[in-house]
Amino acid sequence: MSETPEAYDAIIIGAGVIGAAIAHELAGRGWKTLTVDKAASAGAGSTINSCAIVRFSYSSVEGTNLAWEGMHYWKDWPAYIGTDDELGLIDYHMTGQLVFQPPGEGTHAARVKALWDEMDIPHETWDADTIKERLPYLDPGLFGPPTRPDDDAFWKDAQGAIERGYFAPDAGYVSDPQLSCHNLQRGAEANGAEFWFGAQVVSVDRADGRVAGVTLATSGGLLCSALPRRVGEACRAWLESHGVELRFHARVDSVAFAAEGLAAHAKLTTGHTLH
Repeated sequence: MSETPEAYDAIIIGAGVIGAAIAHELAGRGWKTLTVDKAASAGAGSTINSCAIVRFSYSSVEGTNLAWEGMHYWKDWPAYIGTDDELGLIDYHMTGQLVFQPPGEGTHAARVKALWDEMDIPHETWDADTIKERLPYLDPGLFGPPTRPDDDAFWKDAQGAIERGYFAPDAGYVSDPQLSCHNLQRGAEANGAEFWFGAQVVSVDRADGRVAGVTLATSGGLLCSALPRRVGEACRAWLESHGVELRFHARVDSVAFAAEGLAAHAKLTTGHTLH
């Protein structure tokens, strides 16, 4: 083990798209960060199974705003990453998205349309003829309520048709969700960030009523002044099961997350002692 502990401003657990983005953002602000992940590479967890769709059809102001602001990073990805990646950079395919307006009041589509109007998100209202013209392969029929295929009602003919929808041209998808994590890793590393893979966290340690650190499956340790964690539901539940409450702050201008007032201690695969 190293006799001289090494200092980090933040330890980030998980190198998925959110964890890698946290590292990229913090390193770009001059933080010395270490990202640990039990997988062999960035984005090899839940991110690799993502559809990588960039859409704005959320029912909350916060969700819609984050998606809209985040799209601009995807749209100008090379400038955001700020460096080269030997594997290449992802492409953002701006296909647009169409939200159908079903009959009735208080629908999700009506809420989405109201939010887009409020937030000045560019969109068009398509009537039935426009939908047919722009998407001739689409069946506009209304089917429902939902049933299983073994129910005779599943095969009933359409009961009416979609009369209109709302099209947002800036929506789309990312060409490769895992590659986006590798891009973020390289961007973070260009600003001095470190990434350790094959490092599995097995517990969160507490002392004197606060988080004292985390323990990995192997030996060694490190300390830091903050412990950002990738914000997956499984990760959040895992931390909460260990009595850890994390407070996250989302800044729309950068979509950066940070946990406040936490120190971290971990046992790592290298056998080094770092603080």
